[in-house]
Amino acid sequence: MKRWSQRDSRWNNTYFNGAIKSPKTTVGTIGCAVTSVCMVHSKFYPRNPITPLEAAKTWKFTRNGLLIWGETDFPGMKFVVRKTDYNKDMIKEYAKDKNKGVIVEVNRNHWCAVWGWSIFGPVLFDPWDGKIYWKVPKKYRISGFALFSNLEEI
Repeated sequence: MKRWSQRDSRWNNTYFNGAIKSPKTTVGTIGCAVTSVCMVHSKFYPRNPITPLEAAKTWKFTRNGLLIWGETDFPGMKFVVRKTDYNKDMIKEYAKDKNKGVIVEVNRNHWCAVWGWSIFGPVLFDPWDGKIYWKVPKKYRISGFALFSNLEEI
């Protein structure tokens, strides 16, 4: 899985497709979900991953730059579900399977890619600060998640 930052200079100032052009609708400011989904895509397609730059220009977003989960075509991946709670068993299943991927929402406003599973729970990669958290920090409370599956088994 690629370790990408939403603040990378290659896409930091890119506006989301269909969103109002504002400093508040760029990948660098609110692109944590998109960057996290791109990291999951890179797990399945490491040689040809979708970058946050490509995603911002082609996926579906609201006028405020929020990802429209059910209407977006994620090439090579199936969007399974977006939940607004914490389900340890589902997150663990998708974190441990090479043909599945998961991102988690923390504190109801930030997304992280799930890198794997440790004895402490989900291993998170935060696209904002670029850190891997082997144990979910106390500052993060998992408040939701989105599941994806690979359309072509690895």
